[in-house]
Amino acid sequence: MTAFELKNRLLKEETLRIKGNTGKGLSWETYSDQPITICDLEKKRTVLVPMHLTLAKFFAWQPGIFSISPEDLLGAAPTQKTIDLLSPNPECLYSCVPTQLQNPRSFASLLKQILRVRKDSSIANSSLLEVVRSDDKGTLILRFQLRQNLTNDTVTALLAVNLSRKESISILESPEYAQTSAIDLSTQRTENKSFESSFFDLKLEALSAKLILFQPRRLPKN
Repeated sequence: MTAFELKNRLLKEETLRIKGNTGKGLSWETYSDQPITICDLEKKRTVLVPMHLTLAKFFAWQPGIFSISPEDLLGAAPTQKTIDLLSPNPECLYSCVPTQLQNPRSFASLLKQILRVRKDSSIANSSLLEVVRSDDKGTLILRFQLRQNLTNDTVTALLAVNLSRKESISILESPEYAQTSAIDLSTQRTENKSFESSFFDLKLEALSAKLILFQPRRLPKN
């Protein structure tokens, strides 16, 4: 099976799972409380970019291979047959890649930061240990085992993704959280966690994701 065939097969399976037994087509209304009927391109970016970045973090911050299509890099419409990564595409949601990389808040620039976290943390070579039970139905939490590059020691990490439009708070408990400091690997800031405690209060903004490392040493609060 070629990579192209595998990608299409997985996409078809995921689409069927999302649609369920209703037989209805997919739309942004599936993921939002209110239908998105905004025509203005700038307003569309404001609404869709957080969704796009959250999905990118969901896939990029998991073990294994991560790939992204040219259409995703430009926010191209499904019906658009021809796109150019290096030149303007009027019908695309995002600018061409060189222009995006000049803007630190663009999708491509923020994706670059996401991939840097993936590389620096060796996420691709980590091991998935558990799908953690969440108090919020809109939140997915995965527990990994990471191997630190310098010491070769293994540490615990969490990928937490909030796919809902409201803030999510989950109270987690594990012996592995005790005697650790919790660090957001994207911001390099410590989370609000007692070093001795085996409890961790996970807070996520709407449509957001965090990659949390549990460092087995006490760190100063940011």
